[in-house]
Amino acid sequence: LASGADTAKELGDAVEFLEHDVTSESGWSGVVDTVIDRHGRIDILVNNAGIFRVAGLEETTLEA
Repeated sequence: LASGADTAKELGDAVEFLEHDVTSESGWSGVVDTVIDRHGRIDILVNNAGIFRVAGLEETTLEA
């Protein structure tokens, strides 16, 4: 976690590092709400969860 926050800090004001449990639907909602509250929109979102599925985001169920 420290390395993610440190990297974001090195990249400047346009980058923000947020941690959350990617298996939690409310966690995702919280991150989206936080970013929109702080910045007004989401331009880029990197989901670095360390899993691999051959399916599109919209076709992936919460259970998967």
